[in-house]
Amino acid sequence: MTAEHPREGLVIRPKEPVYSKTIEAYLSMKAVSNRYLAKKAKKE
Repeated sequence: MTAEHPREGLVIRPKEPVYSKTIEAYLSMKAVSNRYLAKKAKKE
């Protein structure tokens, strides 16, 4: 990834994979940067 490519945010996963029967997938979460969202909104 280069400095020209903005980073969206962070992906957070548990150290040990945790499977959720509710979503039928392994758990993970993405925290998206407000700065990234603001720049994206201006483009649209």
